[in-house]
Amino acid sequence: GSIIHDPYKGHNDEVWSVAYAPSGETAVSGSLNGSIILWDVRDDTEFFGGIIRRIDAHDRTVYSLDFAPDGKSFISASQDRTLRLWDIETGFEIRRYNSLKTFRSADFNHDGTAVLTGMNDATLREWRILISPNDLIRWTFANRFVPNPTCPEREQYRLLPLCEDGHPA
Repeated sequence: GSIIHDPYKGHNDEVWSVAYAPSGETAVSGSLNGSIILWDVRDDTEFFGGIIRRIDAHDRTVYSLDFAPDGKSFISASQDRTLRLWDIETGFEIRRYNSLKTFRSADFNHDGTAVLTGMNDATLREWRILISPNDLIRWTFANRFVPNPTCPEREQYRLLPLCEDGHPA
């Protein structure tokens, strides 16, 4: 094999992580100094290899990057002990997950609802990626536990059905 195109230039430190977007039109790279660059990698444009956005957010090495399956966001895993979710369109940080351990690798699941991370303490950890408040509400209702009220609680709060002989009617 040979190099397809000239090198992409924009980082000022070693590049430690890269990922293609699902569309194949963009890619992202992360460096030793914590910088992230979103690239245009389309063959048919005059901007091939052009920098779409530079993100200087992590304080330490970006070890791993992965795009969400829908291509609208990506995750960055860093030595600074943060896992961050980024919006492609705006470059804004959507979510931040903190850990006491260093993130070494990160990978979205098939539907973009979770990220599996490899940690420097020889563990894997799974993180829920809740994209919207509605997702959080749906997850809460699907996973909540609501105990049945006791007979004294039913009487105190006038919850129907009230109890008869110590049992709900």
